[in-house]
Amino acid sequence: MPYVSFAPNTLFSRAMFDFDFSGLSNFFFSGPIRISVSDGFTVADYDARRVNDIDLTTDPLSPEIPWPAEVKAGIYDTFGVIGAFAGIQYSTLTDYDSVTGGTGDPLIASPAAVGLASDINIALMSATEDRLSGVSALNGDSSFGYLGARGDIFINFTGTAFADEGVTFADFTKSRQVLMHEILHSLGMSHPFGGDPDGPLSADFGALASAGFNRLGFSIDSPQDLNREYFTIMSYDDESNISFINAYTPMIIDIIALQDVYGEGVGTHGTGNDTITAGTVGYRSYFDKGGNDTIDLSLYNGAYVNLGTTITGARHLVGLVTNIADANRIVNDVAPESLRWLYGEYENVLGSAGGDLLIGNSLGNTLLGGAGSDVIQGGPGRNYLRGDDGNDSITGGTGFDDINGNMGNDTAAGGVGDDWVVGGKDNDSLTGDAGNDLVYGNLGADTCFGGDGADTVRGGQGEDVLQGGAGADYLSGDRENDTLTGGGGADIFHSHSEAGVDRITDFNRGEGDQIQLLAGSTYSVAQVGVDTVITIGGAGAQLILAGVSMSSLTGAWITA
Repeated sequence: MPYVSFAPNTLFSRAMFDFDFSGLSNFFFSGPIRISVSDGFTVADYDARRVNDIDLTTDPLSPEIPWPAEVKAGIYDTFGVIGAFAGIQYSTLTDYDSVTGGTGDPLIASPAAVGLASDINIALMSATEDRLSGVSALNGDSSFGYLGARGDIFINFTGTAFADEGVTFADFTKSRQVLMHEILHSLGMSHPFGGDPDGPLSADFGALASAGFNRLGFSIDSPQDLNREYFTIMSYDDESNISFINAYTPMIIDIIALQDVYGEGVGTHGTGNDTITAGTVGYRSYFDKGGNDTIDLSLYNGAYVNLGTTITGARHLVGLVTNIADANRIVNDVAPESLRWLYGEYENVLGSAGGDLLIGNSLGNTLLGGAGSDVIQGGPGRNYLRGDDGNDSITGGTGFDDINGNMGNDTAAGGVGDDWVVGGKDNDSLTGDAGNDLVYGNLGADTCFGGDGADTVRGGQGEDVLQGGAGADYLSGDRENDTLTGGGGADIFHSHSEAGVDRITDFNRGEGDQIQLLAGSTYSVAQVGVDTVITIGGAGAQLILAGVSMSSLTGAWITA
């Protein structure tokens, strides 16, 4: 069998391909894997010492193990799941029981009889210890005691873990999770701990604590916080006999380690522009192989998505999807009931019907909040951010962001860069931040602040409050009665005959401020008390320059 001893040389492979505690060499499988099922061992086999008595059995099966088509399909599919992440090659599954004649044939194909004909053979047992679910021979024959045993796997069909479901290896079953755990052992992966599950974690696994998973919201105070089933399927911690609280794919630590050793698999979806409807049951991972991909949260009612951050030692971005309740659990170092890992470069999110927390990555993202009051945070790329329904909070990143709160009373800020920040309907609070921004209130009574830079700030409909901030800004109240403050710099205040009565609080000719009326507008200027009042057309539109004397207005201070 082409098992190869090697010295892992990356952060994650050292952590997960680590049998130093046992005296075994660290190993991986090289080449195509021949997979099979067979009958188990009989009492006579154990009595004749054809297999080592390692607490594997007290009441072996009858001479035949039935392998229904759906059970064999579940086994083969488990290899396929692993192959989506890791660059393993595997054969079609051979049923050696069928090869030798089927039920009643006295020449049953026991694991020892299969021996060297298969690389990973799977059989059932009835173990003395009913808490034992499965066991792998790893890369040696000695533990099982027959030639060609290395890589083989026994599943304890009488184990308490399978009491409710039986052993079917179907998706979302405990037997699928156990089988995947044992297959990964046969591929060279170890537990996070040494020989004793209650003993200390390996030093190499402990080194992962500083890899950066806290950036996704996890509370990582010690390596033990990573010794969880939702970080690695090789952990014993947090395992549950409840089907929907189990890992059904390799977890993120497993994936990074597997790819360091075996290379990348085929991916969990296509290489084109895919939409992945993230599930809500148990723990699963997705691996992206290219294209412009979208995470659809329609199965959630309030979700947390981080499209990806850098993790030390990972070749791709690492992201996370879970519901809001589970997001609160992981922040407080409590095991979530479900989550989805994202490994790769995912670009877009379609929000759920509830209130979501959507966080972009370093790519250009489209984040659509959907219904509910959402919190949306763009990353440093070129982003398209939409709040949609609900009272949303939207923040851009360091690149260009196209932001629209849409319906609801929204709060939006462009962040660094030249951004478009639009309120949509209802009463919004909008900020351009640094850069040359477009800030537009649209419908409703809005508060619009340009921030630093040469900004265009428009109120739209409704009675708005506009502030330009530092820089030479363009401010227009548009319709109804607005309050405008230019801030520092040479600002342009715009109005027209269909506007309301707008008040400019800081018109300063000395800084170069100007009034710009719509071309062709008729207007008159009068001193009214301490203010200069510009009347535009005959429909009542006015600009009030608060505290400004007409006599101080010299030069080309107004254009029409």
